[in-house]
Amino acid sequence: MTKGEKTSKKFKKEGMGTIALLIIFLLTLMPLILAPFSFIGATDSNEYSIFNQSSTGLSKFRNSISSNHQIFTIMSSYNELTPNKTDFNTSNMVLISVGPKKLYNPMEIIPLVEFLSKGGKMLLCMDFGTANELLLVHDLMYLLYSGAQNLGVEFKNGIVMETDSNFYENSSDILRLWGPCLTSHSLMNGITMIKMSRATYLDEGFFFGGVSTSNYVIKTTSTAFFDVNGNGIHDDEEDEAPANGFPLIISIYNDQVVIITDADIFSNTLYDEYDNSKLADNIITALTAGENCAILFDEVHQVKLFPNIFGFILSFVNANNTFLFSLPLTPLLTYYSFKRFIPQPKKPKITKESKILRRKGKTLYGERMKWFKERREYNKAISLLARRLKRTLIQALELKNYDIDNIINQVKMIKPNENISRIKYGLKKIEDIEKNRKKIKEDYEFLNLYYEMRWISDAVTK
Repeated sequence: MTKGEKTSKKFKKEGMGTIALLIIFLLTLMPLILAPFSFIGATDSNEYSIFNQSSTGLSKFRNSISSNHQIFTIMSSYNELTPNKTDFNTSNMVLISVGPKKLYNPMEIIPLVEFLSKGGKMLLCMDFGTANELLLVHDLMYLLYSGAQNLGVEFKNGIVMETDSNFYENSSDILRLWGPCLTSHSLMNGITMIKMSRATYLDEGFFFGGVSTSNYVIKTTSTAFFDVNGNGIHDDEEDEAPANGFPLIISIYNDQVVIITDADIFSNTLYDEYDNSKLADNIITALTAGENCAILFDEVHQVKLFPNIFGFILSFVNANNTFLFSLPLTPLLTYYSFKRFIPQPKKPKITKESKILRRKGKTLYGERMKWFKERREYNKAISLLARRLKRTLIQALELKNYDIDNIINQVKMIKPNENISRIKYGLKKIEDIEKNRKKIKEDYEFLNLYYEMRWISDAVTK
């Protein structure tokens, strides 16, 4: 080996060491370099802030709670989840986080795990933000605390479309949930109808856990589907709801933690819609057990800015200097966090002719139903749906034309154990409506009859 080759090899070795030392030096100085960029947004304009009185705020929700409980805000981190802040015992404290957007520092989840392990309560409402980061880190760290339990759920990335709701709302991502969607859970006392907007659903967690049907508070019907690509129609690759529906609201650990898949449900826009405010009262009553408690609203995770991301990285690096046990988690948490917030290149969408035709057909049908809805022409809407039912029955029973008596006779032959009287009564009622012998004036009458038509169709064809 020549002298020049030895010099080059030595230079490369020393150069790598210099780069490593430079990186360590920069990480050490980052708190001083980036400190001037610290910023907290104006809370009165933040979406889902309790100080925001516009349509996107939670001022109505806050006002309804403040009459019976003391309100506090978290403005720095979850290290504020201590009795020293409120003079209340941990078991009499409730954390409410609605639509979080700022990255969660993994080290601030430690106080949250400890808070829940000591009997603290939590209400978490998702808004396609950073709530999954909270759930991920919590389920990684809860084993470190006695008495702590995993949450075991994950918010899915997409929008639930409930086909039974589309008759009532102009937008397909608005859900009006009642009847089959409301469980017998105690949180449903006095609830007949709930309105949600752009909701997702809960699925099995990152590592372990899952959503038991016994924890369901509100769910979809089995006709719902999960719109991932945002085109508003059910594509072949998109999930259909299981028989028990998609879970939209769950309550776990004896009402210690309530998780909702829609952040707008208690916003000023929807708070007074249907029984949304009653649901809010029921949840707060359950979380507080009817006692005077401290309600802590999470305001610090409302702002999503680049300085906040820098602060997340810095605090994570600094925390590792103290908590050595977290070092093995560093690669996983760093990778997941950056993957979550670095945009991926979009692939060109391939448009299929069959989907275009199907979408046009659905649009025409939807426009007709919308026209009937706006004019409250429920009889015409039933007539439109009855045509489909008649075609289905004629085809399934192999009849030449539609005749109620022939249908009943055929059903008796092929399904003698079916509820024949209910089928006959339902078909007669539909006939009376078509011939204007009976007038439907209220939307709940329409919805009851709509479900009855679905039952008749399933009873005959399945």
